[in-house]
Amino acid sequence: VWSQAGVVDASGRLLDAQKAYLDSWRVCDVLVGDVSAKELIEMKARLYLNLGLVYEAMENVKRAKQFVKRALDIARDRGLVETERLARFSLAGLHVHVREPSLALRHYEAALEMAKREKDVVGEAELLEGMGQAYLVLGDLAAARKFFWRSWKIDLGESDREALLRTLKIVSKAVKLERTLVAQDVSRDAMSGWDRLGDLCSKVKAYKKAVESYEKELEVGKRLGLGEDDLASVYFSLAVTYDDDRQY
Repeated sequence: VWSQAGVVDASGRLLDAQKAYLDSWRVCDVLVGDVSAKELIEMKARLYLNLGLVYEAMENVKRAKQFVKRALDIARDRGLVETERLARFSLAGLHVHVREPSLALRHYEAALEMAKREKDVVGEAELLEGMGQAYLVLGDLAAARKFFWRSWKIDLGESDREALLRTLKIVSKAVKLERTLVAQDVSRDAMSGWDRLGDLCSKVKAYKKAVESYEKELEVGKRLGLGEDDLASVYFSLAVTYDDDRQY
């Protein structure tokens, strides 16, 4: 249940985490000479990465990107493979968050190759799921389903993956429904189909595809000669989708 006190408490914890990481950064300077240069560099890269995660949780995506990019630059230059993979994964997620799926996919793909080389199946599954999310933002339902399915097929034992399974089922329904709609004529059934597709896409935050679907519904309705009152629900769905996608 949402509460003002809960929000304040969460904000306080994030600020405490931010302060702790900044304090740790100062400790790194004190450790010069006591630990190896490689260990010190890796500590700093991880601190940048952790600060990026804190800023992401604080909804400061611009600042989060800056810190994660610093971590990635250090890791790439110094050959810190694990840190580079984590930084790419985090940066890809940030790009998805601000609707930059093409940039996200570039980092996901590079990180996926690294996870495969390291035989990290957990990391591979997470990255494949992330790529599915990026394709949802792009509006490519078939590609999204492919990557969600590849992620789901990886056996992670007792790991709870119900959220992934729910998303996979919804996207699979959307792909099947879209195929039936492509060849449909102008009809009330077509309107209903486009409406259902828009709703399914909205559930998995594929807002670009949802908007396209509702616009198709609107187009069919107008070609059927429906009035504004009959089309009001479609306009409402479009407005809600734009709001959910933060396009004001």
